[in-house]
Amino acid sequence: MNLGWVAYDWTSAFISLAVISAVITAALWKPMKNLQNQTDDPAKPHSDFVGVEFDLTSELSSKQVSSYKYSGILWAVRAGVPIPETLPSGTKVRVVSVEVGTLYVAPAE
Repeated sequence: MNLGWVAYDWTSAFISLAVISAVITAALWKPMKNLQNQTDDPAKPHSDFVGVEFDLTSELSSKQVSSYKYSGILWAVRAGVPIPETLPSGTKVRVVSVEVGTLYVAPAE
């Protein structure tokens, strides 16, 4: 309006705004769509808990869940790998993966 390209009235202002918005949308549609289709690395994020070793406080089997208090939180402990028999209390295990509230373990070597 200040440059004299558009008349000083509401109708002209709304129409010019609509035209400018349509041009910008048409120009940026494809680049923005491509940004949406990009994904991060699909690999599972690494946790600082992976590799931590501790002694079981109760028996653990593929069907039985144990628990362990670590970092002030009571974690559910599950077998992260198939184990043929029950691991007795006191067995040293290593964390192989982590989910919310659950540590998946394997016998430490």
